[in-house]
Amino acid sequence: MKKKRRVLLAEDHATVRDGLKLIVNAQPDMETLTARIRAEYTEMPGLRLTLAQACRLWQVDRTTCESVLERLVAERLLVQTRDGAYIALPGASRAIKAVLAGPPLPRRQIA
Repeated sequence: MKKKRRVLLAEDHATVRDGLKLIVNAQPDMETLTARIRAEYTEMPGLRLTLAQACRLWQVDRTTCESVLERLVAERLLVQTRDGAYIALPGASRAIKAVLAGPPLPRRQIA
């Protein structure tokens, strides 16, 4: 479910409103962005990005990008290295693929 964003404008001018709508609508919602970044790290083992590189790759502002990356660190998908790069933890992509695939099928006993 997409949340509505409310913005209070001090200057209510049509040009300002139209410009602000374009900016707000251009930003993906957090869930979509998180899923996209999670998928990128899952599909590309060894992906190593600094915050600045991640912002450019996913075309989002620094605050939003940092928030999503920290969320993925908290989920233990990513880890931040000493030099500030974000990399996937070993085995994280297998675990995520398993979760995305759904519950395992029950095993049948062969008599």
